[in-house]
Amino acid sequence: MGNLSGRVVTSEGGYVLVIALFVLSLVFIVGSTLLFIAQMEERIAINYQNQTVCLYLAEAGLERVRLAINQQPSLLNADNASQTPDYTWNESVSAGDWLGQTEAKVFFPNNRGLIEVIATGRCSPGIRTIKAEIRPPFDFAAFARDNWVVDSHTPTSITINGHLHAPCPLSSQLPELITINSGMVRSGYYFPELRLDDLRLMAQVNADLSWVYIPGSVMLNGRELRPGHHVFVEGSADVSGFLPAGVVIVATGGLNLTVENGGPAGLVAGGETRLSCPPGGQVSLEALLYSLTEVHLEAPEGAVIEINGAVVAPNLELTTRTSDTGIGAIKLNFASAVLPPVGEVVKFTNYGGTVASWRETVQ
Repeated sequence: MGNLSGRVVTSEGGYVLVIALFVLSLVFIVGSTLLFIAQMEERIAINYQNQTVCLYLAEAGLERVRLAINQQPSLLNADNASQTPDYTWNESVSAGDWLGQTEAKVFFPNNRGLIEVIATGRCSPGIRTIKAEIRPPFDFAAFARDNWVVDSHTPTSITINGHLHAPCPLSSQLPELITINSGMVRSGYYFPELRLDDLRLMAQVNADLSWVYIPGSVMLNGRELRPGHHVFVEGSADVSGFLPAGVVIVATGGLNLTVENGGPAGLVAGGETRLSCPPGGQVSLEALLYSLTEVHLEAPEGAVIEINGAVVAPNLELTTRTSDTGIGAIKLNFASAVLPPVGEVVKFTNYGGTVASWRETVQ
């Protein structure tokens, strides 16, 4: 037998196998991790895409009902229960195997006097909901919040072309004395808000530019005003003569108007506003006539007062007189074209058909 004590036997085959298995396991783990990350990113991308599409569907529903309301304000019903939708719109959208749906429900008014819209977009597996408040469109020829008084003994001497807002219940005499064309009597709407403090600040900041600020009561002749003239009066104002286009007169006190014709104009008062003309005279005024207390229009014998625009006040009084010399008449015509030129300066904070607030939820 040979002597083996001086020989060393070595074998590295086992170590190579271990290292190969370790590297293979590491590659498998890294590959699996990358595959998992790729799958998660794909799922996130698909979910984000679905949620985005659902949001677009909800926004489409919101815009669809907003457009419908602006075009047809009669869709709103202020007299029904607040939890009952005034208007509901549904539409399904499909592309191949994909199917989406949008639904929008309109409630009016909510506790802030605004239109509440709940618009929902659905597309598997996501749901997105928008809860929005929309300022209602203003389409009233005459708006009285508290009292509506008609002092007339001649039927049809007062004509309203447009919608009329009156406190409920409406006097039984009113339909007999007033002729309403292309409109209806409504109630339950919130009073249109104009903030005199905001207009005062605007006048003080822009004094000598687009505004004239007068610290006390004044008498104004419309013929001395230039087109686009804006006047803020701390007190009462007596206004006479022709009113150029785009004139805005704001008085913290009352307004006494013996104007001829003119407009479009914005006439705003914190106190009582009175408009009259002499017997047999005629006034045709394109204007927004607004008071925080009362508007009184008086047409004596043979006189005609015509307002193209809107008349807004908590208390509205219309007076016509009749004699052998003629019949006094008052015509109130809603004219939406009058409001935009004035609306750049005088705008209602709670009307206008624009979105006041919105929030969205994801399901």
